[in-house]
Amino acid sequence: MKKSFLVLLCTFCLTAGFTINLFAGAENTINKKFSNIESIKCKFALGDIEISKSSDNQVYVNLTYTHNKNDFKPAMSVIGKKLILKENFFDNSNDKGYSLWKISVPKECKLEINTGTGDIIITNVEVKVKANTGTGTIKIYGSKGEFEMNTGTGNVKLSNGDGEFDLNTGTGHVNIADSKGEFKANSGTGSVKAENITILFEGDFNSGTGNVNVVSPRGEKFDLSLNSGTGNAVLDMDGQPINGYFEMRCNARSGKIIAPFKFDSEKEFGKDRQKRLEKSYTKGNTDKRFFISTGTGKAVVKK
Repeated sequence: MKKSFLVLLCTFCLTAGFTINLFAGAENTINKKFSNIESIKCKFALGDIEISKSSDNQVYVNLTYTHNKNDFKPAMSVIGKKLILKENFFDNSNDKGYSLWKISVPKECKLEINTGTGDIIITNVEVKVKANTGTGTIKIYGSKGEFEMNTGTGNVKLSNGDGEFDLNTGTGHVNIADSKGEFKANSGTGSVKAENITILFEGDFNSGTGNVNVVSPRGEKFDLSLNSGTGNAVLDMDGQPINGYFEMRCNARSGKIIAPFKFDSEKEFGKDRQKRLEKSYTKGNTDKRFFISTGTGKAVVKK
């Protein structure tokens, strides 16, 4: 009897044009297209976000989610030329679902993204982005523009980028490769690494307790800074000529400076446990300036 009733119910729903979700956690999809959009604001509690290039000047939004429909209400609205995307939860205390927002954007679109736990992935776009996630990872591939990206505990990865990059994580790692532009990368406790980069004007790489490594930096005129509070700060020239101004610092009592050249000057400043040791070296073109600093770790230049 119960089986017959279920069959009749499903038949009625399909005939009437309704859909019915018989299984908890089933996947739901929403697709929308928006015209004349210049900026997008995302306010998500849990959702992951994937940003990609639009095939035209439209914005395309594809939302896939498995949250309970009674507890989760996505919202999409337009004010002027701004698209606003939101996640609204009425009760997510026992919600085990997920949400994934895939957003295709035109060139030079501006994005403001906030998600509590979601990952942020940006691929092959030319945009201006300001983004924050509490625990998610951040990945940027083959993209150009301005990027101000922050995560509390996740990792940050940049590959084949071109532009201005301000990348920050509280406890995760930052990895940058094969990119060009101005760089500012910071981690509170994780490692920071940049490899095969071209610096336009300034590169600033910092970690509170992790190691900082920059390998094969290039550029015509720039300031490059590597700093770690308790870890090692290592500049690896990877066979490039050692030309420019090099300034290296460490704690005079517990740090160490290592370089493949003889320094031009050496001095100490500060008092007691805060006393610092500074060594400098100049050769050739001083349009390139390198600053390598650590507190209690090693400040290193490699050939």
